[in-house]
Amino acid sequence: MLHRHSAPYLALVLEGGYEECSVDGVWRCEPGDLVVHPSLHLHINRFSQRRIRVLNIVLPARPGGPDLRYGVYRPRGLGSIRSLQNVEGEALADILTDAERSRPVAPSSAISTMVEQLASDPPSSIRAAANHAAKTREHASRTFRRHFGFSPSVFRSELRFRRALALLAESTASLASVALDAGFADQAHFTRDFRSRTGTSPGSFRRSFRLRR
Repeated sequence: MLHRHSAPYLALVLEGGYEECSVDGVWRCEPGDLVVHPSLHLHINRFSQRRIRVLNIVLPARPGGPDLRYGVYRPRGLGSIRSLQNVEGEALADILTDAERSRPVAPSSAISTMVEQLASDPPSSIRAAANHAAKTREHASRTFRRHFGFSPSVFRSELRFRRALALLAESTASLASVALDAGFADQAHFTRDFRSRTGTSPGSFRRSFRLRR
């Protein structure tokens, strides 16, 4: 099931393995892997084994902390699991800098073409993206869902949401301008969509973000 966490967190795979899918790609996570999730990161986990153990470690959202980038890492010399539970910003940055970053599962050329089209031209329709991949919309959507675990429309809407998050955090533009620049029909559409994903309004999110800074 697609889900997101409000706080940033680490997932340390202790036993078993699974696939994690997001708009960032599809990763195979194995014992010893450390999965880094920024706040509000949308993803889905696909489990193929019965016995899987994962330790989730919630990180405090501190101003000035490391800029967490989603990824699956194989740390070197982690020491004990307990040390991760008390890790501070600079220590975490050092761990990730020294870790080997895993590569995502390579998609087919058709899926890669659709991803590039949807990312570079957000208003592009799913049918147009499928045409670029030389596939019918129905066939392209089924292939896309098999790889990512969700539909092209979910992929496109999540990219739009991420653009809005970045604009809220980095710009002083009005909410109406943020809505249009991110690809929403208008501010009302933006507010409804944002609240459904985060439980709060864009204005409240921006004020909270600035207070944390």
